[in-house]
This record gives sequence, C-alpha cells and structure tokens, in this order.
Amino acid sequence: MIAFLNLLVERKRIDVLREVAAQVRELLDLEKNISHGRVTSAMEIDEVLLGKIQAKLEEITGHKVILETQVDPSIIGGMIARVGDLVLDGSIRTQLNGLKESIKGRE
Repeated sequence: MIAFLNLLVERKRIDVLREVAAQVRELLDLEKNISHGRVTSAMEIDEVLLGKIQAKLEEITGHKVILETQVDPSIIGGMIARVGDLVLDGSIRTQLNGLKESIKGRE
C-alpha cells in the first residue's frame, strides 16, 4: 500500500486516490454481495419502517442492501427507492403526473 501511495505521489496522481478508494470499495461490496441504495421520502422515515424497506429490497435484489435516506418535500408523499438500476417510485408527485398525463391523453 505504501508503494502504491508513493507511486501516486511520484506521478503527481494523488488526486485520483478518492476514485481508487471508491472503486476498491465497490469491488469489495460486489464480492460480499452488498448493494447500496437510497430511499427518498417527503418526511423522515423511522428506523422500523426503514428496516422493513431494507428487508423488502434485499428480497427483491437478492443482495444485502445498505440504505441511506434523503428527505425531499417536493415528492409530496410516498417514497422513491433506488438500488443500483432498480428504481421503485411510489411518490405522490409521480402518481399525480401520471394522472395529469392520462387526463391530457383523453382531451
């Protein structure tokens, strides 16, 4: 590791260290069957509900899922869960937009 760090310093490439660390972390997670995801909701989610969401996402993906949460009042209600390429959008905003498009289509 020290030789690697010295090489980065010698070649004036120490600025890529964060990217290298992220790639190594990603490879380790892949080896351990771990996925990272994000749950966005209009309000804070309590730990019990977050645990249920995590368990369901683990069931769907077949991976251990590590979640981070984000609050976005613009989604009005419900939530959006993202794990890798999987996006489950149960937000009120999306449902209202779908209804709006449906009504437009009938005009």
